Amino acid sequence: NKSMAIDPKMLKSALAKFSKAEKNLATLHAVGAVLATANEPQVFFARLMDHIFDVVTADRGAIFLKEKDQFVPQVTRTAEGSREEIAVSQTILRRAVHDGVSLLTSDAAADDRFKAGASIIMQQIRSAMCVPIRGRKEVFGAIYIDSKLARGAFTNADLELLTTIAVQAGIALENSRLAQDAAKAESMAAIGLVVSGLAHDIKNYMMALKGGDFILDAIIKGIPSPEAQTAWGTLKTTHKNISDLVLDMLSYSKAREPEWSNLDVNMSVAEAASVCKDRAAQKGIEIVQHDPGRVAAVLLVTYGEPQMPATM
Repeated sequence: NKSMAIDPKMLKSALAKFSKAEKNLATLHAVGAVLATANEPQVFFARLMDHIFDVVTADRGAIFLKEKDQFVPQVTRTAEGSREEIAVSQTILRRAVHDGVSLLTSDAAADDRFKAGASIIMQQIRSAMCVPIRGRKEVFGAIYIDSKLARGAFTNADLELLTTIAVQAGIALENSRLAQDAAKAESMAAIGLVVSGLAHDIKNYMMALKGGDFILDAIIKGIPSPEAQTAWGTLKTTHKNISDLVLDMLSYSKAREPEWSNLDVNMSVAEAASVCKDRAAQKGIEIVQHDPGRVAAVLLVTYGEPQMPATM
């Protein structure tokens, strides 16, 4: 029988790689368990960062989400376990998110891709990784880690691990947002049903009041009292406003596009003043209505004539 000699150096290297692969596999398993049980992004982002630091030797790390043109940190961490805010390279972040690519640099200051980033030099970043948090249709943000001490601190295997974690995080984040949207839609549908039921009940009462309005209208017309005529006019206007409100409630309870129209603000203010006038008088408050033309004159006196652009 022939025996096969094994180079100890090769064996040690193979075992080291196998150990690293085992660690990565265990990390992915732990990440999957976190995302399966935690629904809130703030919760699972913090736990993901802890798992990343368990397997990758990094000095600092952060998870960012994109809000308009800004990158908002959701969780940060240092090698010492601190959660204090850290400053990171916006150049690397923008490249990963806007291009949707995973980035690994072994010497950021000498990397041609990031030479325009003054923050890299100022923060003395040596090694860095940044991977996009990607959903099915968009990039939500990025996971970023760096080392300020060692060049070549991260490997391609580290980048692949971080990319896989970011993909899982992106799907979990998208699912979380879809669940929130669904819950909000259900809540709005429930509110719509309640509003619709109330509106129909109020509408029935208003139909009864409207029938009484016709009878009272004929009676009030025979009363030679300006105060009675004014009070009855205010009451009829209030009845109409309630009826309009009920129709608005019925419209609100159904999914439809709003119909926009111009509003006469002076008329709305006058109606509100007429409704509150008697009650205000009982409290010793006088409501004074000014002519809209006089209001415009006051504004002109206060701010001057509008300046028209010069013409040639």
